[in-house]
Amino acid sequence: MENFKLRAEFLEDVIPLITNTKIVKGFSLERDEEFPDVVLTFTSEWSLDDLRKMIQYSIEDSHVMYQTLDYEVNYTGERNG
Repeated sequence: MENFKLRAEFLEDVIPLITNTKIVKGFSLERDEEFPDVVLTFTSEWSLDDLRKMIQYSIEDSHVMYQTLDYEVNYTGERNG
């Protein structure tokens, strides 16, 4: 299993991901004091590419999530286009 990290515009954006126990095995959330953004750190058996595809095509308005998703050790929070 690997640890991943991503940023989302709103808490509601990550709910479909964190409630899917087939994908996410454990998680933690950080909230921003000034903005509605949240940072999700989670563990999964899925590959980075498979997670990106699933987020992009299965979760509505998820562009910030899949553009910031990376392995936790490489995470910057910057959108990668």
